[in-house]
Amino acid sequence: MRRRIACVLATAVMLSSMPLNAITSYAQEAQVIEEIGDVATSSDAEEEVEESENVSVEMEDTLLSDGKETTIDLGKYSISSNIYGTYWIDDGLDNLDDLFSVVLYLNGVLVETVEPQNYDLYYSEYNSTTGYSDWVKGLPTESGKYQITAFGKNSYSGRTMGNQSYLSLYYKHEMQGYHIEFNYSNILTNQELKMDVGNYTEECLNPSNYVVQYADYQIYQNNNYSLEGIQLSDETPKEPGKYICVATGVGEYTGSTVGVFTIQSHKLLDWYYLNYNYGKIITGENIADYLELRVNRYGVSPISCDFYQYMFCKEDEEIWSSENPIEAGKYKVKAVGINGYSGETWPVDLTIYD
Repeated sequence: MRRRIACVLATAVMLSSMPLNAITSYAQEAQVIEEIGDVATSSDAEEEVEESENVSVEMEDTLLSDGKETTIDLGKYSISSNIYGTYWIDDGLDNLDDLFSVVLYLNGVLVETVEPQNYDLYYSEYNSTTGYSDWVKGLPTESGKYQITAFGKNSYSGRTMGNQSYLSLYYKHEMQGYHIEFNYSNILTNQELKMDVGNYTEECLNPSNYVVQYADYQIYQNNNYSLEGIQLSDETPKEPGKYICVATGVGEYTGSTVGVFTIQSHKLLDWYYLNYNYGKIITGENIADYLELRVNRYGVSPISCDFYQYMFCKEDEEIWSSENPIEAGKYKVKAVGINGYSGETWPVDLTIYD
């Protein structure tokens, strides 16, 4: 107890003799250390404190003799990932510096890349129930999803606040390291559902390596995004709604990966895209010859023109008409559902010339 009181008194004397900005820096450093985790302490103020490799960050002297700060705050910097998709443990991983960089962007322009000796990278493992764990210094070695941040040292201090990056780390036989890609973001009820399982930058898995099943997304969400206890169906959904697609590995492949997709009614034109080929339209021409209805920007609509009509209005007006404009000027055009179809596409701009 006497040693502790003496230590507190010594700290108070030291602070009373320091300039205001030095005290502020001292407090900031103490706060950074507290945020990282368990700070090692000793009952003997004279003993050397053994630093924890996992939860402690070494803070360099940040003051000149005149009390001015010399460190640069990493809080305005970002973590940049050098990979896209999953990193395979099979490929070997020596350190996180090979995968991530600390960079500074101003107005979207890269102005600085921090040298790796000026920061330490920390990771935090994701848990679907509890979220991310405490920051740990070093290299993750087990399969999982991780959040990555950097703590400054030498001429840098603080950490990359709110600008963390992410790392998916799996073996190539683990399905959790793959993603499901659908042919459309919104699948219409008159379209065939197509999907692939891959890792963005690599070839897709052979379908013989997994089986596909489905379930209602709301059930999955209410189950805390866990597949445990959910009854999966082998039948592809046909009705409008939001669903999950589960690809489960077979043979040497283990685990499952989940994708989310939405089925929309093909009779609702809100899910269609009106394409204008931007050719030069002359007065008197049929504007419909320059337009086509597309599905989610990917393919020409499979529905007949009997179920929609084009509507036009002048650029500065909101009076819509199905009549083909005959005067030169700027117009807006959209497709509107008819004969059992409803909704409308987003308007596009066009110009008619003399």
